[in-house]
Amino acid sequence: VATASAGLTKLRARARLGEQTERILGYAIVVAVLVWIVANIISDSSQFIGAFLTGLNNGALYALIALGYTMVYGIIELINFAHGDLFMLGTVISANVFTGALGMKNVSGSGLLGVLVSMVIAMIACAIINVTTEVVAYRRLRNAPKLAPLITAVGFSFIFQDFGQIFNGSAPKNWAINADLGGVKISGFELNQLLLVLCRSEEH
Repeated sequence: VATASAGLTKLRARARLGEQTERILGYAIVVAVLVWIVANIISDSSQFIGAFLTGLNNGALYALIALGYTMVYGIIELINFAHGDLFMLGTVISANVFTGALGMKNVSGSGLLGVLVSMVIAMIACAIINVTTEVVAYRRLRNAPKLAPLITAVGFSFIFQDFGQIFNGSAPKNWAINADLGGVKISGFELNQLLLVLCRSEEH
């Protein structure tokens, strides 16, 4: 067994490229990617910028959710699988308040006050849901094996999804909300929307 292991180690050492060769290969890949990016900018700059801003906006949203995951895990060492579903509930609550309770459709102008009110109500509702979940389930499992709160988080994830389907339906839904904030647009993408997402990320 020891001879076979030593032979396998030597084979891996032979198959591996030298350190200098690996470094040159890495630089070559980076240069190729940069050349590809520059070529796309030159060929169709507006499409590239639009795709870049869309990716940056989606990435900021993912980062916002990921920050919540890391904060929860850093404090109570729990991977809260229901965290993304809580974001979903907050969105559903905010949209229902904005269009249903307040009867608004435009975000710009006086609608900004409606957005603020709906976001505050959604934050309060999500805080109540979080505290209730903590008291009912997670607090009782503080000293339990780590698998127990993990399974509980998965269970609450399904519960939150069911609540979302009750209030929003199971089919995709388009809200009659005009999200035009009146800012600068590049290739159909509004920069104010990106700034709003980035500001939320900075708050966390």
